[in-house]
Amino acid sequence: FTVIGTAATVTVLKTGEMPQQGKSTAVTGGSLQAWENGGMGFNICAGLSRLGMKVHPVLTYVDNRQKEYLHQFALLHDWPLEGIMNPPPDSAGTTLMIQDENRNHMTLITEYGRRMPDSTYFSQQRMEDSFFVNSRMAILTVSMAMNMRPALEAVRRNQVPLCFSMRRDPVALPDDLLREIMGEAEIIFANEDETVYIREVLSTKSMDGIF
Repeated sequence: FTVIGTAATVTVLKTGEMPQQGKSTAVTGGSLQAWENGGMGFNICAGLSRLGMKVHPVLTYVDNRQKEYLHQFALLHDWPLEGIMNPPPDSAGTTLMIQDENRNHMTLITEYGRRMPDSTYFSQQRMEDSFFVNSRMAILTVSMAMNMRPALEAVRRNQVPLCFSMRRDPVALPDDLLREIMGEAEIIFANEDETVYIREVLSTKSMDGIF
């Protein structure tokens, strides 16, 4: 499986309810001083490896503090390294997740401004045909804005079946690109809120209508 996305440092703060404007919210778990290695692309790679699948990661990691851990993890699990792109040496973006007792979450991404389409801070990820040619399926997560269309074009060019892992991110995934991806995807992972959003963008009453 070729997995396209990001690796990130993640901090999860657990609350009884979602924060509300003008009201203090108690944090019952997690800490701003501690972070874990994560990111949708990295997590999928790790999960597939633990299931005994061969994985070819095509990842940009967004926090330079991850470098040693990520490369050691890749070597331990026999991942090819040529698809893992190093970030600038001063990058330290962290994903902050606020999660309530029902596991609903709010996501805040520090340094996200450096990932905007007009930013030159991160370089565009290479999408070499060799990353895809032997793959059973490409798993596309919502990556950096500049990488989304090249990834879709590489999937099309190499005629690899596409699985899409949804995240509502209008910067990296504008409506026109979402429509194109939905037209290519054979499998879609999305939660309830994301499913409603997809149906609104595609003007369809049910997810079955997409297929």
